[in-house]
Amino acid sequence: MAKEEKQRLAELHKSIKDEVPYVNIKEYSHNIISWTLRLISQEFGYNEADKTIDTFKLNLYGWKHETPKEEESNGK
Repeated sequence: MAKEEKQRLAELHKSIKDEVPYVNIKEYSHNIISWTLRLISQEFGYNEADKTIDTFKLNLYGWKHETPKEEESNGK
């Protein structure tokens, strides 16, 4: 991963880290985290988004790993 990509991913992770303590407390924290996970998935792939969910234990707040579309359509 290039330096710029690492820096971008670190910024996105910081955004999530800053919002996690406020999930279900502040009105838009859940939306900000979801939007940021979507960006990570688009820019770095769903595997990186899944790692982020694990890193920040977002499954405790209802987030789940992303299933690639081709796996969904194949019934896997």
